[in-house]
Amino acid sequence: MNKYTLGISLLTLMFGFTFYGEIITINLGATYYLIPAEVICFGIWLIFMIIFWISRLRKILSKNEA
Repeated sequence: MNKYTLGISLLTLMFGFTFYGEIITINLGATYYLIPAEVICFGIWLIFMIIFWISRLRKILSKNEA
């Protein structure tokens, strides 16, 4: 596993356990949304991993074209 993905995964895991059980309140319009903090941490991790996978896939595909 690449050191960047491992670092992001460890950081997100630490934040997930740090804020476990905390509730984040988001107000959109007249509606309040209560979201657990670990769900937010997982979402951030997922976005970073998808961006990383796309960049790795581009490198792999560009090597095969040459």
